[in-house]
Amino acid sequence: MAGWVLGSHRSGTSLLCSILRNLAASPHLEKLGPGLPTTIGNPAGYHESAALVEVNDRLLRWAGSTWDRPFIAPPAWDDPKSLQLIVRLRTSLKRHTTHEDWIDKDPRLCLTRDALCHLLLRDPAAIAVMRNPLAVANSLHKRNGFALRKGAAIWMLYNLHLFNSRSRPPETIVLFDDLVSPDEQVRLRVATDLAAFSATAAGETLTEERSDALQKRALSQLVRSQRVELVRSDACWRSEHDGPLTDMIEDIWVGCCEIIRGGNDQEMGLFLRNAWATVSPVLQPEVAIPLHEPHKSGVTMSKSLSSLRGRASPLKRQLKELAQRGKGRAATKPNPPRLLS
Repeated sequence: MAGWVLGSHRSGTSLLCSILRNLAASPHLEKLGPGLPTTIGNPAGYHESAALVEVNDRLLRWAGSTWDRPFIAPPAWDDPKSLQLIVRLRTSLKRHTTHEDWIDKDPRLCLTRDALCHLLLRDPAAIAVMRNPLAVANSLHKRNGFALRKGAAIWMLYNLHLFNSRSRPPETIVLFDDLVSPDEQVRLRVATDLAAFSATAAGETLTEERSDALQKRALSQLVRSQRVELVRSDACWRSEHDGPLTDMIEDIWVGCCEIIRGGNDQEMGLFLRNAWATVSPVLQPEVAIPLHEPHKSGVTMSKSLSSLRGRASPLKRQLKELAQRGKGRAATKPNPPRLLS
């Protein structure tokens, strides 16, 4: 097995990675070097290698960004100067390149996965987990003190880049609520998806007998990892001040869930591009990199902001009315910083 667990911060990537590692039950999975230590924010552990986090942080700094100020236009990771950095970083992830049986995660992968393909010289299978953006913002507020706008901007851009990556699309998208659901039918559906991904990542043929065995183990892991209190923490952002914005975000989330439930995962990229076009006037100032900050990386941006906003679509027209409610709030904000060209 070799694969990534993808998702925005506070979306359940650690929980999903721990389930998949236990599901694989391979002695080689833990040989990726030291992991991140447990914290009050993740008492059960992050289940990600410290080396991967360090590499991703260096890639983000090269792009003039940080984990909580994600870029809007993706860097050109195949730029010659970018590739020089990537080649130098290969020794940091030697175990990812020499071992064939591993699974790892880091939310920053949503932003850097295209660079990791150059670094590893392969494109590992991936599984994604998505959580209600208001719950993510709530969790980031509790852990980091971020306002709703910043938390929502992080969720939007991480998922925007995840589903518009040049890398192979995720094999499976799991909803966080389903991952921790006490409903037996929901758990069975998730167990089936996890069993299929485990087999795909391992490159094995999923026979009926093997599928049944993996499903049973996945069900056992889901029951053991059930965190009902996390569902209760999904309460909507309780602030009349941010009412119009929460309505917009909630409608975007409903659209995401409909795409996943309908099995139309390939539509997620376009949907999120149009959603970002709707909310970017409000959220962009929370993450945009001011022009006065020195940018020494030499990285060029492969897409302009206007290209990310996408073309007109029925979704964009449907969300236009919602955008009007956010304009009053956006008008009170200072002019957004200019983006790097």
